[in-house]
Amino acid sequence: MDEEAPSTKETGGLIPLFFYDVIGRILPGAILMFGVLLYLDPQSLLTWPKPLVDTFPKDSTAGYTFAALLIFFGIAHLLGIVLGSLSFSVLENLWKWPFELNICRLQKHLGLTSTTVLETRYKAHFGSPLPKGSLNGPSFLCSYYVWRINPKLGLITARADAELLAARSLLFAILLLSVMPVLGQWVKEFPPHVWWHWELSLAPFFIASALYFHHSRKKRVFDRFALFIVVTTKHADLHEHN
Repeated sequence: MDEEAPSTKETGGLIPLFFYDVIGRILPGAILMFGVLLYLDPQSLLTWPKPLVDTFPKDSTAGYTFAALLIFFGIAHLLGIVLGSLSFSVLENLWKWPFELNICRLQKHLGLTSTTVLETRYKAHFGSPLPKGSLNGPSFLCSYYVWRINPKLGLITARADAELLAARSLLFAILLLSVMPVLGQWVKEFPPHVWWHWELSLAPFFIASALYFHHSRKKRVFDRFALFIVVTTKHADLHEHN
């Protein structure tokens, strides 16, 4: 396999930046925006574009509509960035204690009978042994190595990064929406039965988002090691195993 690093032009054309922007940031930000609108005024979901559109002249052209969409996506993107930072500080640090992504969970996730080959190759390529604790940090080296050897396989790691960011941000957005009745008392008071309806309506989304986040954490880290094993395995070795 040719281990020459891909050119900047080749890599730049393959890096899926829209995964991070659309899936990882804009989507969770937009969901938070719509959730807040639904909480404050359910009817606003049907009329939310009108206040934005009314800021432009009545005889405005398609250019003004495009500008309104840009403003909407810009706000959603900004909210997504904030959600990404806050969710990492809160959820990732909270999740890593009971669900540490260590070598034992890696072996179970990939269905390996032994991790000796992986540990040997990791030390040979990077000069240090795999730690017994969290594998999140070492997985970045595997990801960068995969990008260098095969940028097309690197796309898999980029998508996993975006999906984890989206899952974590979405879960945090739902947590914020769940405390809206407490934080928003000075905006609009709700009777207790409406509170329960609000929380119960969010419960299925919270459970689904938590499960998606839990799965995405393992998938992002452990798949990096799986791809590392693939790109460091020669074709002759594959035939021997077959």
